[in-house]
Amino acid sequence: MKSDIQRISNYSIHGIDVSVHTNSEYVRLSIDELLAPFKSTHSPQDPAIIFSFYASNHENINIVSPPAGSTCLYTPSENDKFDIRLFDIKQFTIYSHPTDSIYYIDLGQTGRVSYDLTKSSAIGYLANPESIRSKVFSSGIFLFVFDQLVKSKGYFPIHCSAVEKNGKGILLPGFSGAGKTTSCISLIRNGYGFLGDGRPILHYSQDKKKDKKLELLSFPEDINVTEKTIGFFPELTASKFIKNNPGLLKKSFNVEDIYPGTITDRCC
Repeated sequence: MKSDIQRISNYSIHGIDVSVHTNSEYVRLSIDELLAPFKSTHSPQDPAIIFSFYASNHENINIVSPPAGSTCLYTPSENDKFDIRLFDIKQFTIYSHPTDSIYYIDLGQTGRVSYDLTKSSAIGYLANPESIRSKVFSSGIFLFVFDQLVKSKGYFPIHCSAVEKNGKGILLPGFSGAGKTTSCISLIRNGYGFLGDGRPILHYSQDKKKDKKLELLSFPEDINVTEKTIGFFPELTASKFIKNNPGLLKKSFNVEDIYPGTITDRCC
């Protein structure tokens, strides 16, 4: 839904204040579902990160278009392990600014996005948000930009599953299909804490003595599961909480719906 009314949602992600501005209810709800564990009623005067996503061509279209002399950093190829073109986004080309720390994503007819690592901000437009599946936008487009901006703040999302036991974090890396999610579910159903199944965050914290320690922070987005994985666990097979995601390869569920009380905020 396109509207001239700007909606602002705020989130606090492990101490990082994030604000999302949009004139699209569809965009707002997509991001709200993804970042539900971090939703904040606080409206920061100076958020650390600002996202602005608009429906239709935004008036400041020039700031989301790569200028002359930009370098092409990435464009999809047939050899990609994950190809966003499978999800009805025909183009995903990334450019870097010739002199500044600004990057541009050209989504073809879908829209465009630019993000500035120095200002920790992003702005973009989607020509028709409702034509993009909600999870494709939130977990594909939005989270890609989110990852780049939080890295500029010293927070590093990593592609792996992560659990916790006795205050210690356990990372389960691997390519898609290697068994990360199946292993993660096996562990949390046997008493391990859940940190994330896609992008737990590494961060160096500093105590009062100014000593640094490496922490593993949670990012408890929905767990995506194949039919094969669902079949391993009776509670998943019979659960009403398994979500169908039309057009996507996997179903999903919120870990608290099936394994309540398992989310761990952070560990070493």
